[in-house]
Amino acid sequence: MAQVNYGLWMGDLQLDAGASATWFEDDVAPTKVRWFTVVPINTLIDDFVMSDQKVEITEVFHILKGRQHTLDGSGGMGTLQVNVTVQNLDPENAASFEIYKAETE
Repeated sequence: MAQVNYGLWMGDLQLDAGASATWFEDDVAPTKVRWFTVVPINTLIDDFVMSDQKVEITEVFHILKGRQHTLDGSGGMGTLQVNVTVQNLDPENAASFEIYKAETE
């Protein structure tokens, strides 16, 4: 049975109202299984955010980097990149959040 490691993947992130964005990690192992979760956080020290924050992961996808990365000098041909897209579901307020990753050993 495989061991699962879990921890903060990307922290102190923010999205404007209704916005979405994608974060990525290069050179991930193709033989590991990974899961992601996104958690809203309160960035105010002495107060609390005025409205509820609601964020979701809308997409997780992998890119196998092709030959163009060698041709254009960006590097990484043949390596695997994992991408995570998060959307702020509040149409009126920004949201602060962190992304956590669990991954098999």
